[in-house]
Amino acid sequence: MIRFFGQPQFTATDHTIKGYELFLRESVDHKWVFPDDFKAFTAYETANLLVQTIRPMPKTVTSVAFNLDPDQFVDPAYQTYLPKVQELIAPVRLFVELTEHPCAPKIANAKLVEAAEGFKANHLYVVLDDVGTGNNTPPFAELLDNNLAEYKFAMQNFRESHDPHEITKKLAYWHKMLMMSISGL
Repeated sequence: MIRFFGQPQFTATDHTIKGYELFLRESVDHKWVFPDDFKAFTAYETANLLVQTIRPMPKTVTSVAFNLDPDQFVDPAYQTYLPKVQELIAPVRLFVELTEHPCAPKIANAKLVEAAEGFKANHLYVVLDDVGTGNNTPPFAELLDNNLAEYKFAMQNFRESHDPHEITKKLAYWHKMLMMSISGL
């Protein structure tokens, strides 16, 4: 059994909840855990669960984001099902976050760009998740730039550095690139 768990996203101006980032979890031994293999769940299952999760949300929710690893992001089934999810949940906007997680085999950048173009053409918002870590580097971000709605900078990925000046420099760089959201505060 799988479920989405939501983390609220707040507006910068009045700090009200504008939406949620949904995290897929699997029930194992009566506990909700991070799945070992996200490919174990089909695009169809994920799409249905998204609709079931988003439809009952309060009308004040304007956006919902969820993650796809690179191999899921290029899966043609997601190109088929996610636009249908967007139609069913409107006016809520669906944001597809491309994670930094490596895949084996590695997905070619050209395939990722093509997938991002497809999502954008179908009126879905693409977010580059956890920029500056893993595979989501500045050169890769530049390849996707025309198809992105925002970059997401994960503060929690830089906690070990304990250098606020280093984090400030990284934030300034990504802020110049495009609209940015910050997670892990």
